[in-house]
This record gives sequence, structure tokens and C-alpha cells, in this order.
Amino acid sequence: MRRITSPALVSALGVFVSCMVIFSSISISAQSYRVEQHKSGSYSYETVKGDPYGVRKYVLKNGLTVFTSVNRNEPRVQTLISVRTGSKNDPADATGLAHYLEHMLFKGTDKYGTLDYTKEQPLLQRIEDLFEQYRHTTDAEQRKQMYHLIDSLSSVAATYAIPGEYDRMMKRMGARGTNAHTSDDETVFENDIPQNQFRRWITLEAERFRNPVLRLFHTELEAVYEEKNRGMDNDGRVTFETLREALFPHHQYGTQTTIGTIEHLKNPSMKAIKQYFKTYYVPNNMAIVLVGDIDPDACVADIEQAFSAYAQQTLPNTPVIREEPLKAPVVREVLSPSTENISMAFRFPGSAQRRDIELLTMCDMLLSNSSAGLIDLNLNQKQRVLNAGCSPQLMKDYSMHRFFAVPRKGQKLEDLRDLLLGQIEELKEGHFSEETMKAVINDLRISHLKQMESNSNRAAIISQAYTHGEDWKDAVHFVDDLSTITKNDIVAFAKKNYGNNYAVVYKRSGEKTVQHVEKPAITPVKINRDVESDFSKQIMAMPVKKIEPHFSDFSKDIQRKTLENGLEILSVKNTENSLYNLNFVWDYGTKDDPRFSTAMQYLDFIGAGGLSAEDIKTQLYNLGCSIRVSAGSESMSVELSGSVENLVPALRLVEMKLNKPQPDSSALSLLIDGILRQRINIKKNKNVILQQALLNYVTYGKRNPFTTVLSEKELKSLKAEDLVAIIASWSGLKHRVEYYGPQSIDQVAAIVAAEHHTPTHLESLPTSAPFVMQDEPKGKVYFLDFDMIQAEVLMRIKTEDHYSVQNSSFSRLYNEYNGGLSGVVFQTIRESKALAYSVQAGFMSPRRAEDPYVLSAYIGTQADKLPEALAAMTDILEKMPRNDDAFTNAKQSVMEKIESERFTKMALIDQYETLHKLGVDFDVREQVYTIIPTLSFDDIVHQRDEKVKDKKFSFIVLGSKSRVSMTELQKYGEVETLSLEDVFGY
Repeated sequence: MRRITSPALVSALGVFVSCMVIFSSISISAQSYRVEQHKSGSYSYETVKGDPYGVRKYVLKNGLTVFTSVNRNEPRVQTLISVRTGSKNDPADATGLAHYLEHMLFKGTDKYGTLDYTKEQPLLQRIEDLFEQYRHTTDAEQRKQMYHLIDSLSSVAATYAIPGEYDRMMKRMGARGTNAHTSDDETVFENDIPQNQFRRWITLEAERFRNPVLRLFHTELEAVYEEKNRGMDNDGRVTFETLREALFPHHQYGTQTTIGTIEHLKNPSMKAIKQYFKTYYVPNNMAIVLVGDIDPDACVADIEQAFSAYAQQTLPNTPVIREEPLKAPVVREVLSPSTENISMAFRFPGSAQRRDIELLTMCDMLLSNSSAGLIDLNLNQKQRVLNAGCSPQLMKDYSMHRFFAVPRKGQKLEDLRDLLLGQIEELKEGHFSEETMKAVINDLRISHLKQMESNSNRAAIISQAYTHGEDWKDAVHFVDDLSTITKNDIVAFAKKNYGNNYAVVYKRSGEKTVQHVEKPAITPVKINRDVESDFSKQIMAMPVKKIEPHFSDFSKDIQRKTLENGLEILSVKNTENSLYNLNFVWDYGTKDDPRFSTAMQYLDFIGAGGLSAEDIKTQLYNLGCSIRVSAGSESMSVELSGSVENLVPALRLVEMKLNKPQPDSSALSLLIDGILRQRINIKKNKNVILQQALLNYVTYGKRNPFTTVLSEKELKSLKAEDLVAIIASWSGLKHRVEYYGPQSIDQVAAIVAAEHHTPTHLESLPTSAPFVMQDEPKGKVYFLDFDMIQAEVLMRIKTEDHYSVQNSSFSRLYNEYNGGLSGVVFQTIRESKALAYSVQAGFMSPRRAEDPYVLSAYIGTQADKLPEALAAMTDILEKMPRNDDAFTNAKQSVMEKIESERFTKMALIDQYETLHKLGVDFDVREQVYTIIPTLSFDDIVHQRDEKVKDKKFSFIVLGSKSRVSMTELQKYGEVETLSLEDVFGY
């Protein structure tokens, strides 16, 4: 998966490297694109001729910009409210302000989120005044007394607050993905709503930005403290921030971070936050992006009515801080126990400097495109490094081209720097072909098209163009403009811009020294979960037209055909464009033969049919196609994606790889060395330790999906010829074909029959026994010591219940009631008690018919808060606080979501496969839709009690033994201290 970061291809999104095809709808020459003006009723808007997505740009009288793009695949709308301001605009003495304001914009206004604002407001004003005094007070004892007073007043003010009311309204509308993010140049608020809820949503959003109230300020500030601590536990983030500090010594991109400094977080200013909002959250600095099932003119009319009172204002003219060119490398180091690596970057102009960005994009893709770039072929393919690549990050004022590499055993980080610089020299010498340049452009073109199929991706691309100040016309024909770039242009650009003018960060192994944000004394505040503001009642009283649900009929929606040898083909037709996915899937995995994983990895490094591995990769890339292989514990797949025009030649190359692989002992030796090195590295990754190694060990025991791998001895005994024989045997094993594309099932069957080389009879491979979950009826605590600031906990109870539609209905409603920003878990642990930044709980559905449901929870918190957080989470899950209004809202939310859900494209096959593993051959949502309205709160409590009756939680705790209290953990059961060797199996 590659990240494309041109202005037209949003850098925050991972991009699927797709295939070459010249679509008549998108291969319009750059000269044919022009802005056209239109008039529809009382509204004027502009479009770009040749824009396949029909984006309309409206600018209302008060300067508010609205972008619309129609996509009727499902009756939903991806909405973004984008503000052209971010952490770059934070005051130098109050960094983190923009991000904190983003959090506070979920707290409500003087009309919602409050029981009585006339009584609440004087208390909030007093708290604001005290914070101003607090931030200018240096005496430790005085600060402690002030904070105690702030805490006391906040407890009183909280009695008037209705926490999470915004989220509660959004859930009742059936919204998904309610969230927001802040970066250097933008703050964006996100919701995916059913199409029929638009007027409710826009009325709520207009109120949200009218007069936000900074209530529950100090408990939310504690959540930001937690976020800061999590960031300092994230070595990737620390390295990236260090790199930016080196590259931008004067500009805000390097001098301040989005989260802010510890000192500024400890000394917040509500006054400064309010002023920031008044300065930047004005209509002429905001855009509303709508992508989905909409009537553009009707939506704009609703927006204009809702935002009519917002007045245009003059924005501050803030000059860009200029950086002097780097004359020599700037070197930094980061120490931590995690994997060593190198990050380096070159500075470039901002996204408005279009030609520079075009050339930067081409340089990046020629160096690293995940297939046939110079770094891909010369470093990764030849296994000269464990991993390496590059990607640009585009920002408004400046951009950066970042390179990274992970060393093999015995490599110095300085060696990696030289290897990366060597590939840049190859670029400067013009050691790339014109054919590769054309393939890059087609790769970018189709990657763009693939992204734009998704409402959320399309909205994000439009939003970023706006926040970066880019005309949509330029975004639309960005890729076409790349075709005007010559090889000489690239060579000249590379020679000019890539020299000794870089910053480099060596992330070395060592003891991490960080200052974490200490926990202030906070009294839990009252949570008013059983009340509703008059404004909320008015919003929910607005009439909506019901969306009729649509349920899949797998027997009709998925076409099937079985070839004479028993090979089954499942197909869904693509009626939108010429892209396809063709997947070969085997229901065998590493539990059946641990060698499969190594064989799948080996496939990438060997040639076939007389062609080298590099030749095959280059040919596939020049065809514009990608191949992805994977081997899990229970299944394997080979996935090909591309254009129907190139399907047959691409499939022939894949068939050559599968049926005529060439052994290469040298490549195998390097691969094995890399696997062993990677095994050392992942033992330093806390996410892998907790979510994979520890979780699998506790769930299944020593024999589990994570530890079912070849031992070091077994790896080193592998022979190239044996692995090649395994690969060549796969086509003869029972498997199936999954296809999404423009051809009919008969056409697909004909291609597969002609090109996919299988015997007249497919053999079944003996399968090993499935992994069986362990019982922990008495409860137990599993602890693993790891150097980190926070502590992370997984809580689990395995039930005896297996999959059924009734259980599916129960778990979906239970999780809706407990989840989200307005759920009881978040409201109690974060909003009321400020005990954690990240918390969640719910029933996990089984993946197979023989698996049970599992009640699980997660807490990520400071180690000194762990006792309180554990007690709070345990109490919630054991008692399940009752709130009838919240339960009614949860039911309504589930119903609204089901009514607007649609399974299409490859997701239709994925959903069928998921249910098939559970022993179901129909769309269960149809029955869930009839069951949900019949369930009462008492039903949910009864079913919950039945599922966890006489059971206790198992606790999986990852943290530093110097920070986590073993005495506290012993309250929850016997503590077993595990080692990395225990849970990794090596």
C-alpha cells in the first residue's frame, strides 16, 4: 500500500496501487479542462469541464464555500466541515490550542449540552478567569490551590452540563465515523450520515459553530494529556517530530507540534482558545464538503438558510516564516528500545508551487512506487535493507520529501543513509526509463480513480485541495499535467534539489528519556445522561423521510460458476469503470503448514519462466497492475488488480510465478536472515506485543495463530527447491476465484479456464485442528513488563454462546449502547473521571461457527491512573448502568444505519464470505432489523448476564513494572508475569 501525496491525491490516505488503463472518462488532455459557470435557480456554481466526479463549487454570500459531488451507490452522505486553520496558527506561547479547540467543539453551545446555561455561564467564566491566573502563577503551592478551586468549580458547573449530547444526536441520526482531526494547516470535522438526515445534520452543525461553550474543560484537558503521553510512547511520532524540528528550525512546522508542548498543556488559556475561534472559524475560511446521495441545489439551500447569520470577517495577514536553504546535513538522534531505523527529508516549496509539486511527485514515484521504483528494485528487491521507501508530505507553506530505511543485521544507520542517497544519485543520473515514467502516470491516474470511488476518500481529496488553497481545476488535471514532464526535467530538478540539504534522524536503540505529563488531581464530575436539551428535542422532531432498507440476496447479487475441475468462481459486476480485482483464495494456512508464510514471502523475491523477479515486477508495473499475496493462519490469497485490457497478460505473469517459480538459494538466505531480524524487531513494538503476541497467548495458549511459525532451526533448514515445490503445488489444491470487474461471469470463467493452470481434479489438503479458546473461569491477570509511559489493558470474558442471528442482534445493540462518545464507557471513564484517552468495550462476534462471543474491553491510560480506570471499567461492565433514553437512541441508531447500509462491489463478496464462515448463507441484517425493535433494556441485561454468568475477566496488562502497581493488579486475580519469550514463542 502506497501513499500518494500530490495535491489531488490526499496525503492522509493510503492508496491502493492499481493498474494502467486509459479511461475515456478520465484521459482528457490537460487543455480540455476549464472552469465553467452555471446558474441553477438562485444559486451560481462552477464546475470543471471533464471532471468525472461532477464536483460543484458554490460560494455563498457570506463567503462560505460548499463542494458537492453526487454518488448514488448508497443512500448516505460523507460530510466534512473544513477550516483553513490548524496548529501552524497556534500562538507561540499556547501551542496545542487548535487541537484542543477541536475537542471542545464536541461539547455543545449555550443551546445544547446544557441544562441551564444562565446558571452554568457564570461558573464557566470564573473557571476561565482562574485558568488565566493559573497559567501566570509559578509558585507550586499556589498553583495547587488554584487547581483545586478550578476542580471544585468544575464539579459544580458539570451539574448543568449534558455531556456527549452532540454525539447522542448524531447516533440517533444513524451517523457513522463521527470524528475530527487537526493538522498543520487544517481542522476538519467528519460525519457520514444517512441521506434523509441532511436537514437535521446541517441545523445541528450551524448551531455547533455559532457559539461553542468550553464546558467540561479540565477533564477534556486531561484527555489531551493522555494523548500527549501516548504520542511520547510512539517512537514513530517522536522521530517524525524530531525530523521536522531539524528541517524547519524557524517555521511553525518544526517549532510547534499539533498536540503542543507539555508546558503549554499544563497552562491552558480558555481565553486564547475563544479568541482563536473568533479569528479563524469564520465562513470565508470554511468549506462544507458533501459527497454521496444528494440533490446539490437543495443541500445548498439548506446550508444557506442554516448559516445565514454567519458574517464574513477579515482574516489576519500572517506572513510565512521563511527558512534559509540548508547548506549541510542536519543530524539528530532519538534513543529508545524499539527498532533502529533512519528517517531523512529534503525541504520543498508548499503545495501552491504547482510545478515543483508535480516534479516532486514524479521523483518520489520513480524512487519508490512499491513495485518498480529505484529503491524498490535496488534496495528492497535485492534485500540490501530490511525495508526502505519514501513519500512526500505536502503542506501549505512548505513540503518535505521523507525517506526511511530499516537495517538488516549488522548494518549501520549511516550505511542506510548512503544507500538512500545512492538511489537519489541514480535518479539524478537518469537511470530510469521513459516507459517507467508513463507507468507512473497511469499508476497515479488509476490510484486517484480508485480513491474517488469512496465517498470518504473523495471528500478528503476535495477538502485538502480547499485547505491548501488549490483550485479544484488544478486538482482534477494534476495527473494529466505530469505527462508534460520530460526525463530531462526530472534529472534537472533532482540535481537542483537533492544535495547535502537534508535533515536526518538516526533512531538508535537505547534507554528512552522522556518527560510525561503528570496527572492533576481531578474530582469525577456528574454525568447527566438521562436528560435532553430543548434544542435536541427540536432537532429530533424535524420530519424525515424513511429510507427503505435493502438487503443482499447473495444467490442473485453474486454470480457463481463452477469449472469442470471443481474450481468455483464468485463474481460481482463492476458497472462504473474498467477496474477489476481477481483473487485466488485457499482455505489453508500456516496452521496447516507453517511453511506457507515463508513461501508466500519468497514468491516476491524469485523469478519464473526465465524472467527475473525484477523483470516480472517491472512488467507488471508497466502493465499498470499490482499483485498482493498473503498467508494467514487459516487462509491464503493471491490478489491481482488492474484493468480488463491488461488482465490476460497480467494473469499470465502471475501464472508464471505460481507454476514456474525458479529456486534462488541466495534470495532465500537473505529472506531468512530478514525474517529472523524482523522477529527481533517486532518484540520491540508494543502494539504487536499487546494486540498479537499477548492476546493470542492468553486466548489460545502457547499454540496459537501468532506462534505457529517455523523455528529458527526450521527456517535455516529450508531449501529453495522445497519452497518452489510448495508454491507450484498451490494451483492443484482446492481453491476458489473471487472477481469484481466489468466482465460477465461467463467471460471471467473463460479467461480463468484458459489462463489459470490447474489440473483436471483439485486436491484437498489435510487441515489441522482449529485453535480453541482457553477458559479462564476464575479470572487472572497477565502482565508483561515494557518500557512505556502509559499502561494498556485488554479485558476479556469468553462466553459459551456461538453465532446466531439473535446473538448478532443482541451484540449490535449492546455495543451501540455502550460505544461512541455518548456511550456509558466513554462518558464515565473519560468525560466524568478523566481516567483514559482511549477506552472501548463490547461483545466481539465470532469469526467462525465454532467460535464463541467474547466480552472485551480496552483501556489506554497513564500508569498511575490504572487502578481507578480498571475499577471504573469493571464496574460498568458488571452493572451496565441503565438509561432508557440512551437505550432508545441506541435502537434508533442501529435501525437508521441498517436502513442506509448497502453492500456493493468487492464488499458484497467479503460479506458473503464472512457469513459463510459462520454457517450462514443469507443477509442476517434482514432478521436483525426485525429483532432490534423488540428488544428491551431488560432483555439486553438478561442476555448479558446469561453470557457472562459465573465468569470473571482475564486481564492482559502491558506496562512498565516501575510504574504499574502489582498490588493493585492482584485485586483482580492471580498475577502471572510473562516474558517476551513466553508470548512470542522464541
